[in-house]
Amino acid sequence: MIISVWKPITKSINKKSIVIRHDLIIETNLEYFPMYYKVLWKCDCKTCKFPNKIHSINKGHLNEKRSKTVNLKIQICRSCQVSGEKNPKFGDKRTFEEQHGVEKAKQLKEQMSIRYSGDNNPSKRDDVKIKKGQIIINFTNVSNLLKKENYTLLNIEGYNDESCITYKCPNNHEIKTIYKYWIKGVRCRSCYYDSLRLPYEQSKKYEKYKKYVRNLSKREFRKYKDIIDPNGLKELNSRKYHIDHIYSVIDGFLNNIDPKIISSPINLRVISQEENLIKGRNSDILLEELLDKYSKYTK
Repeated sequence: MIISVWKPITKSINKKSIVIRHDLIIETNLEYFPMYYKVLWKCDCKTCKFPNKIHSINKGHLNEKRSKTVNLKIQICRSCQVSGEKNPKFGDKRTFEEQHGVEKAKQLKEQMSIRYSGDNNPSKRDDVKIKKGQIIINFTNVSNLLKKENYTLLNIEGYNDESCITYKCPNNHEIKTIYKYWIKGVRCRSCYYDSLRLPYEQSKKYEKYKKYVRNLSKREFRKYKDIIDPNGLKELNSRKYHIDHIYSVIDGFLNNIDPKIISSPINLRVISQEENLIKGRNSDILLEELLDKYSKYTK
């Protein structure tokens, strides 16, 4: 639907014709206007996702050369041109072989395979990575990246984010992982368990215990949200506020405490992210207090 047509008003500046404004032209016959006049229009498609969006385009583009479905009477936006019934291939469920024939389809697939596989893959090219602002993954660049956090790269296998890297942490633990996991923040697990004063041999058992406690805690929080978080801080900002275990999960594991006790409402509270990071692995109550509270809670 054509809303209005605007005539460009130009002015000669430094011997160049520059548009300084557009004046509205009141005329029903659109064919009267030159090709460079500005046209404001809305999409005529009944199923358009953006029916109220106003499009701006030169009048010269409102013809059949722009699209087989666009002319002076019917205006279809780009979104409707490539999707829905206005798309020439809408509802076409033919396979690649049915569209092109078996021999032609095979030939086209081979061409695409040669063009984008192996060393011909554009994502492997250094100039493409530089253009995208990506790091060129090689030993030197990854080594410099790890050095910023005092890690030492020992070996790298591959050329993309799936590359396998072997490195040493500041405490001389040797780690082997995938480069993309490093980017996501995965660091030395041995150092992490050392900070928890937990032998690395018990790490798998602890992770299983922690996962079970977390799942129970989420269930209990949903059930007793009004008691655990009466001010609704968690709903207000889930990233800024955390569900905290007053008697910590790691202490519960080391003392062989039932996960149901650690995840019970009497051991849960909502505190800020900063408070939780300061608290760390420490417990704010003694084990005797926890057990005493739980015994009263279950009566």
